[in-house]
Amino acid sequence: MIRFILESYIFKKLFLATIAWIIAVYAGSWLFDSIWKSLSILALTDLSDVYTPPLQYNNIKKVNLSFIPPDMVCIEGNSMLKIAGSRKDYGYFDTAKITLPTETSELRNKIFIQFKDSKFQDSIYLVISKSAEKDVYWRQIFLSSVLIRKLNETGADTSNFRLDKSKFVSDGLLEDNDTLINQALNYFNSHKDSLELGNCVVNSWLFIRICAQYSLPCRIVGLKGGDKDEAGYNDELGYPSHQICEVYSSKYQKWYVIDPTYGFRFKQADALGFMNAVEISDKYFFLREKEIEQDSILFTKRTLLGRDYFKYYENVFFQNNYQPNFLLKKIIHVFYAKFAYDGYMYANNTPTVKNGKNYFIFKSLFYLFLLIMHINFTIFIITKRLMQSKKPSNHNKL
Repeated sequence: MIRFILESYIFKKLFLATIAWIIAVYAGSWLFDSIWKSLSILALTDLSDVYTPPLQYNNIKKVNLSFIPPDMVCIEGNSMLKIAGSRKDYGYFDTAKITLPTETSELRNKIFIQFKDSKFQDSIYLVISKSAEKDVYWRQIFLSSVLIRKLNETGADTSNFRLDKSKFVSDGLLEDNDTLINQALNYFNSHKDSLELGNCVVNSWLFIRICAQYSLPCRIVGLKGGDKDEAGYNDELGYPSHQICEVYSSKYQKWYVIDPTYGFRFKQADALGFMNAVEISDKYFFLREKEIEQDSILFTKRTLLGRDYFKYYENVFFQNNYQPNFLLKKIIHVFYAKFAYDGYMYANNTPTVKNGKNYFIFKSLFYLFLLIMHINFTIFIITKRLMQSKKPSNHNKL
């Protein structure tokens, strides 16, 4: 039976048609990418995708606190906890009984919380006052070593309220890590003759390695020139490209630019904090000397382009650290060769062909069109064969 199918005319025809379709897919994919030209990347539309604080700088113990009449309080935490003295196991919420004053006075309740894997207890000082009215009490949080995120509200699902305890750092770093930034800068300046400085890529990675010694969050940010018609990765156009760093400052609670090659960081005139790459890019037309100040902090070479050199790099690139599994990575490499899935691009004006989302959608539609054509051809051949097999043969009349 199998031999009959393999040797049948319809099987051979469909087999050849499938081979032709596979060739058409590969040839069409190559032609599509040739017309599209530029490597396409995800457009950055939500700045929180790249400018949220690093996970290790979210080391604030948070609780939701809700009062349960008449004399209970429920505490829900962002990591597992239990009320001190409670016999319950560690969980994401626990309840405690509070003492109400018997007279028109105030009474301070001390609630001690033990977070799992924490060496020290946290506390909430809750002051309760009795009013002149019967059974009416005023509740006030007098002092707390944890952040009261929501008062009189606890979530039905605590899964969105948890932080990874392993990513926490000390309170000292959270409070102000500018000391670490200054130490990294001082190390760079004092060792610049032995660091083997080179181009912007080499300098940026050297600075990142220095920052790592001080547990300082630092990352690579790519810059590329272009205009409204050609923005992005097209190296054939000869647009300038540059690589800089951004460090996270807990003092200003933001990422900001440090350029290890030219030794600069930037801030808006009359402003306290320094500027990140997107803020600088948004200043598309400006007078650098009046609007943006350069803070020369590294003893490296100075730009030959003048104080406005940043305006040559309107497009900003970030890594999103997305790593697909092996199979998905191969599928993207074969069928979506010009899709850069591991980054974001921010531009003042992003052309359609440089947007990775558009590339993915249009090429998927192209593949879908070829697939529908092949399916329709297969159905046509099979239907035609079935109709021929059912057609009555002509017999000579007796």
